Amino acid sequence: MFQAILRTQWKWSWHAFALSVVAAFALPLISVQPTGAQSDYIFQTVDIMSEMSRYSPWFGGLALLLGLLFATLAWASDHRGKHVYALTLPISRQRYVLMRYAAGLILLAAPLLAMWIGSIVAAGTAQIPTGLQSYPHALSLRFALAAILSFSVLF
Repeated sequence: MFQAILRTQWKWSWHAFALSVVAAFALPLISVQPTGAQSDYIFQTVDIMSEMSRYSPWFGGLALLLGLLFATLAWASDHRGKHVYALTLPISRQRYVLMRYAAGLILLAAPLLAMWIGSIVAAGTAQIPTGLQSYPHALSLRFALAAILSFSVLF
């Protein structure tokens, strides 16, 4: 039963799934682009931090968008069928909702993984001056928590 629900959600959301994986991977790389292009440390520490802080709202916005997108796509097939399929299943509604929620979280895991990999690649390619450190794992964890919270609230 769960495989059928997961397959249905995949069928309805694979376009958004592919776009979200690309966006989640590219955002960390784009945010460190101004620092990686310099061969020497022309920018001072303050300049680099102010340049990178321009991209910080995009991380929260993308997490919110991913949660909204996957929460609405979780019910897209049911809305199209006017919930007739869900009402004819021989399982309780609570279990059905829990399976929809779990399938949505499984599909949301790929963009979160792409953000983690993109953050590690971005931290490895950025030229960071002395005194600054990168924390790709913490960024990815916070992004994942924000996306899962957004998905849970909007589900």
